[in-house]
Order: sequence, then structure tokens, then C-alpha cells
Amino acid sequence: MDSRLFKEKVIPLHSQMYRIAYCIVANQPDAEDIVQDCILKLWDRRRQLSSIDDLNRYCCTMVRNQAIDHLRRHNGSDFQDEQTLSNMADSTSSDSYMLHAETSQQVKEMIRTLPNESRKVFCLRVFSECSIDDIEQATGLSSSNIRTMLCRARKKLRSIYEKM
Repeated sequence: MDSRLFKEKVIPLHSQMYRIAYCIVANQPDAEDIVQDCILKLWDRRRQLSSIDDLNRYCCTMVRNQAIDHLRRHNGSDFQDEQTLSNMADSTSSDSYMLHAETSQQVKEMIRTLPNESRKVFCLRVFSECSIDDIEQATGLSSSNIRTMLCRARKKLRSIYEKM
């Protein structure tokens, strides 16, 4: 694959690759770095790319794997709940700050009760605002499985909340 073909086939996938990376790492600079690293790897492998049947799927899988590796290396968690939950309210008063901190802690504890895969899907959907398709590409799960996991996660969280 020459540079012209690379620009035509791979570069247009940049935004899709970014969405997948962002859905997993929930951090803009890290997602951009991951996509950039993947594009560089693809450039290094450009001669082999012409033999790949589904380049889109190949790129999405590469980004997903890189993002998961990034999480394992840097924080070992499925999502960055500290950053995400801290952005839920922009309050300046100390009373509302304390209330927000307490509520955030309760929400984090509730979310931690979910099974790992459900927690990941729930956080991608709710906090990172990923579409079902983006979650499907990021996790490799089917859309029906994702919807089921979201429904069960919401039911479980609702049940925990009602018991509080």
C-alpha cells in the first residue's frame, strides 16, 4: 500500500479510532496518543495492509487492544471514575462540594458492585457517552448483549439505591 492509498483508506478511520480509544480510556490526550501510535504502527505495516480483508475492523481491533493495554499499564482500572464523577457538578460552595463528594463516593461504591464487564459497559455508556456501536467495537460484545448488560446494571443500581 503506497502513501496515497494509505491516506485514502486509513486516515478517514481516524475519528472512528479516536471514539473507540476515548470510550475505553475516557481521557482525550491518552485517546489521541493511542490513535497516533496505531496510525504509526499501521504506517510501518503498510505493505501488509493490502492483504487484510477488513481494514476497518483491523484498525478498530488494534485501537481497542492498545487502549486496553494503556489502561493496564497506567492505572489497572476499567474506567477513570475519579475524573468522570468529579465532572458531574461544578459547584463552588463548600456545602455542595461536600455533598457532591459524598454522593460521588456512594455512586462509585454502587458501580463497583457491578460485575467487571457490566461495569465497563455501563461506564462507557453513561460517563463516556459512547454509542452502542462504539461499545460493541470497543468490547467485542454483541449489541444485544450490551443492551442486556446495561438493563441489568441499571436494575441492580436502582435496587441498591432503593435500599439506601
